[in-house]
Amino acid sequence: LTTFVRGSAEVVQDVQKLRTKICFSIYQQQEFIMVNIRRLIFATAAIAAASIQGCGCSDSKKHYPEPEQTFTVSGTASKGILSNFEVSAHRFNNGVVDSTPVASDDTNNAGSYTLEVPRAFLNQPLLLRVRPKTSGSSMRCDLAEGCGPNVDFGDPMPVTDSSFQLDTVVPSASNNSTANITLLTDLAARLAEKQFGSGATLTSIQTAIYHSNTTVANRFGLVGDLTSLQVIDLTNTAARRNAFNAGNS
Repeated sequence: LTTFVRGSAEVVQDVQKLRTKICFSIYQQQEFIMVNIRRLIFATAAIAAASIQGCGCSDSKKHYPEPEQTFTVSGTASKGILSNFEVSAHRFNNGVVDSTPVASDDTNNAGSYTLEVPRAFLNQPLLLRVRPKTSGSSMRCDLAEGCGPNVDFGDPMPVTDSSFQLDTVVPSASNNSTANITLLTDLAARLAEKQFGSGATLTSIQTAIYHSNTTVANRFGLVGDLTSLQVIDLTNTAARRNAFNAGNS
């Protein structure tokens, strides 16, 4: 019996030792797992920090591209090419042209201009007006017989008359659109303004402008939108040749 008791005690001790070893092994495995998790967390944080620094970003601010605030309308002003004239864009306020321009630019030596119009007026009717500046504005003579004493064909002629102006009207201004200003577009603008008055609705203004531009174009046998038809510098031989070859003569 004594031998049996002693043997049982030894078995119990062996079981306890085995349990201790198992627990210690489990503890070591848990420590190993936790250490690797911590290492993974630190590595991930370091990569994220490096990525943020590399792209110049901040975790407190997100940078998004700013939306465009304007749209572009460009064209050429001509009654003979008009150089160094002011071109301004005007909105219609209850059927009346607002005297305060929403955009302006000066024409270059080729009579070209580009207006950066606030996006609030996108798809709205606009009147574009060209006027001489206080000094330095000139009109290129495009009459074969000349434009007066000492002004021959192709010569620049100073324009100082402050009452001089030409208009063009577009029913719905769009981005990257062309709106030229010529004698014919001015005629259409005068016709359109007679068809609506104070208090006119947006739709009635747009309709009047469309019909006026179309009427003038048809009257002169022109095909296409009157305001975007190519302006030809008659004093430029290459421009005349190119227009003739393209069938725009």
